Amino acid sequence: MRVESMHEYGILVPAIVWPLSQQEQDTFDAKLADTLLAAFGGFTKVPGLQGAWRGPDGKLYLDAIVEYRIGISGLLRTAHNKAREVAYTIGRDLGEKAMYLRCPNGKVEIISTL
Repeated sequence: MRVESMHEYGILVPAIVWPLSQQEQDTFDAKLADTLLAAFGGFTKVPGLQGAWRGPDGKLYLDAIVEYRIGISGLLRTAHNKAREVAYTIGRDLGEKAMYLRCPNGKVEIISTL
């Protein structure tokens, strides 16, 4: 039996980024999947999440969210940097102001993409 220990991260992505046709949504989903597969070799998609947060201006934001869970082997610092870099890149490409990265041991990071 072979066992590989990994560090699990979750990258939360808006379920609907902007008004898209079904073909555009399918293309977006495929590109995101390709990005995660290239970076981590696999992922688990957890759809159907809801989120809310209040911005610095007091405005309330409600989001439909998909979490992409990834496992990264190796040193924790290296895994963390890789997860952070990919979350930043996804957020920047989507035009998001910030990305939510769920880290091992219950910690989270809000990564500014501005």
